[in-house]
Amino acid sequence: MVGGVPLEFEMILVGGTGTMGADSWWQHSFGSEEPIAGGYIPIGLNRGDHEGEVSLSIEKVREILYDSDYALTGDFASIFMYAELSGESLPTGADGLEMGGVIAPWNDAAVASLYGISESDAAALRSWVSDFMFEEVIGALLSFQYGASAITTQSINNWLYGWSDAVLVGLFDEESSWVSLETDDTYYGSENDDRPNGMSTGDFSVYVMSTGTGAHAEDGTTGQRLMQGYLNSDGDGLCDFKLNSDGSADTSDEGEGFDCAENEIYGLTEHLPWRAPHREASTLGLLSDHVGNANTVVTGTIGGIASADESFKVNLVGYAITESVPGEMEEYKEIPMRAHTVDLDPAQHQIQAKLIGSGTFVDVLPGALPVYFGSHVDIKVEPVTNVAMYGKSVSMFHFDLRGPGNMNPDFSDGSTDTHPVFEIHTFSEIPDDSADIFKCKVLHNLGPMGWSDFGGSGDCELEGTGTIDMVAAALYIVGIALLAYGGMMMVGGRSAKGGSLLAASEKEE
Repeated sequence: MVGGVPLEFEMILVGGTGTMGADSWWQHSFGSEEPIAGGYIPIGLNRGDHEGEVSLSIEKVREILYDSDYALTGDFASIFMYAELSGESLPTGADGLEMGGVIAPWNDAAVASLYGISESDAAALRSWVSDFMFEEVIGALLSFQYGASAITTQSINNWLYGWSDAVLVGLFDEESSWVSLETDDTYYGSENDDRPNGMSTGDFSVYVMSTGTGAHAEDGTTGQRLMQGYLNSDGDGLCDFKLNSDGSADTSDEGEGFDCAENEIYGLTEHLPWRAPHREASTLGLLSDHVGNANTVVTGTIGGIASADESFKVNLVGYAITESVPGEMEEYKEIPMRAHTVDLDPAQHQIQAKLIGSGTFVDVLPGALPVYFGSHVDIKVEPVTNVAMYGKSVSMFHFDLRGPGNMNPDFSDGSTDTHPVFEIHTFSEIPDDSADIFKCKVLHNLGPMGWSDFGGSGDCELEGTGTIDMVAAALYIVGIALLAYGGMMMVGGRSAKGGSLLAASEKEE
């Protein structure tokens, strides 16, 4: 009794013996009949279609909720929910979850075996987790405890570049609550008195690019990206992670971050960072299947230089790697160019793992943040220099409306599985003045009469070529003279032997 209020119920009042506390009442009521008033509580296993079917002992209830390795009040709850949403267990080996482990069907029989209960009891337990806790309780709890709402309306700048999530504020703190779909220097709207310049979105991405010199002098990689990683730029003195020599994640920091020098480059990999091997391992090897493709390698993607006549790899703003399809020759601004197209099928490019970025199997939880990325890109490449002089893209983000647990939406015309939420258009081209200079400096200097401008003048002047063009002109004149002289010699030769055609004609007359 506390403050005159009894903490236990006298069971003699309902024909029983002894007393019952709140914990005992809950455990009885959860797994069987309510012990005081009788009947079944609407928040236990005997709910809905399963009313009256379940009668578990207190010991079994404690095993399910609290005491076993599979207790639903511990970390296993998210594993259970993954299985409910996917219909399969996570990869499991002899020592627990592991990449390459056995993936088994998740059904009543599997849950019954896990807890040592009947399949009927297992069906009731699965319904309690999925239909009650996940569908009804979690949302209401988040709304009540953290002020979250099912629908949020905000500006496009917030959606793309930053907003503070109320749930994350409640679970962690304000600084840990900022999220975004795209990355800028700082989170949009994160300015306050303590940080007038806003809060950094984290370390910058960096690329290693081939200059076509040194070790890459002869391999044809000029302008191509070779690796991608991060630059310690946010001022916190820490690298967010480190990689071992084999590309696996270094875990020696125990989650605290690694001491990092200012502007230190770290995490370099030949893959898209969110698709790198250490990220695949963090999802127990499920990432590529969840995304829908295995195209992860950044190495060889073009910068501003590409092969005009052959297909080339394109990095679509860090979301996907794909290849171009070469088409016909076209003229753009009077410059001959080879047209290339890129078509990225959103059905094969789910980007949930990039957006969540937890580094756990939550990144591949079916339907957690089901956003799909598709794109159409037109590129024109000038074949003399292999420079991409035109680029136009339309990229679209599609959201799966069917809810958690659903995968592989139908993108065909008329389908209502998804809805486009963002469409981004980008365009770049060679400027008019640069096109004019290119034509007079490059195109007009090709072919047998390329010397005829004698090095050009003004913007069209080619340094050091005036003398060469003068020599070319002299050789051209000498060549013509030699042709004339050769013709005269041919005529003279015939005359010496038997008279020329002209002489023969005169003689006949």
